[in-house]
Amino acid sequence: AVSVAMIGVGGLASAFAPDYTTFLLLRFFASFGVMGVPILAYPVLIEFLPVRNRGRVLVLVTLLPALAACASGGLAWWLIPTYPVLGWRYFTAAMALPSFVAAAGRMLFFYESPRFLVSQGKFAQAREVLVAMARINGKRLDDLLPARVPLQDMIIPDSDVNNSGSSLPKLLAIFSRAYIWRTLCLSVAYVCLTAGYYCTTVFLPTLLTQLNLNAY
Repeated sequence: AVSVAMIGVGGLASAFAPDYTTFLLLRFFASFGVMGVPILAYPVLIEFLPVRNRGRVLVLVTLLPALAACASGGLAWWLIPTYPVLGWRYFTAAMALPSFVAAAGRMLFFYESPRFLVSQGKFAQAREVLVAMARINGKRLDDLLPARVPLQDMIIPDSDVNNSGSSLPKLLAIFSRAYIWRTLCLSVAYVCLTAGYYCTTVFLPTLLTQLNLNAY
């Protein structure tokens, strides 16, 4: 919810930016939310999805950015030429409004990750979320996870993560010997993916112009 709210607040505020520098700073602020959404939302979605539906749902979810790109392109095509002076402000504000709807929905229908709760030692809260998940799927948790067995006794502890209660050691655990290789590989892959996408997006208008095509 915080990441989505950052997109909405930064995006809407940038529509009222008095100058280009302020606009860039506000877009920079919104970009933190843009990066936070996939990093946080996809793992939580995977955790809550049944295994039998996981592949199909994740493929469908990856199609949403493509649909959003088409929608944003259509809005730009309509608003910017229609309102030559304020069109870009209307467009920027319009693109920020769905974030507020998403943030409100996230706050109304919010379940914390059971895995995260367990990592924080909040076993009772984790069980409550699991009970809700089972109920939504028409199951009883006690039939799947005996109530008399403490949840913490059924968890294999991760010896590489410090569960002392401080968030800093948990964050630094991704640089520990057990995780450093995966951290580096995922970081390189993500940087390449992001750079490839945005570099192509930025370069494409220049390429079209050089080919004597209408870049707009």
